[in-house]
Amino acid sequence: MRPITILTLVCAGLLLAGCGTASPTQPETGGDPLDMTAFSFYHTASSTDGCYSLTLTREETGTHLYAEELFSGGRIADAMIADEVLERLGELAGTYRVDRWDGFDKNNKRVMDGSTFTLSITCPDGTTISAHGNNAFPENYADVSAEIRTLYDELMAQYAS
Repeated sequence: MRPITILTLVCAGLLLAGCGTASPTQPETGGDPLDMTAFSFYHTASSTDGCYSLTLTREETGTHLYAEELFSGGRIADAMIADEVLERLGELAGTYRVDRWDGFDKNNKRVMDGSTFTLSITCPDGTTISAHGNNAFPENYADVSAEIRTLYDELMAQYAS
């Protein structure tokens, strides 16, 4: 084999060897915590266990929690709780850049049985962040919704009647 052919084969092999090792693009994370006075998240799914709403509103006396199982048992949590819960959600919103979800409103009509969400956040200056999806979701949605569900479960265990 001629030297130029060997060099060409070696270069081609090196290029091909790297093709499968590229890492997928990671969603951007790492924003500042989002200061909020109200947070509302509504989620439905094909399973009734996945249908719930969570609303937190900062008031003069603390944070008002209203959470509800929508179809599976109908438990409700309606209580005044520590402001730290809204701060925790603010950190979550900042970490996953939920502010970039504002205006998201998509519907995947090809999926007949899946899940929907509606998110509404109000900031102290009156600005809002609103997003809605029906079987269509913004960047980082899976991580954010999993953390919201964990928080919801914790709150229901502590405050639901």
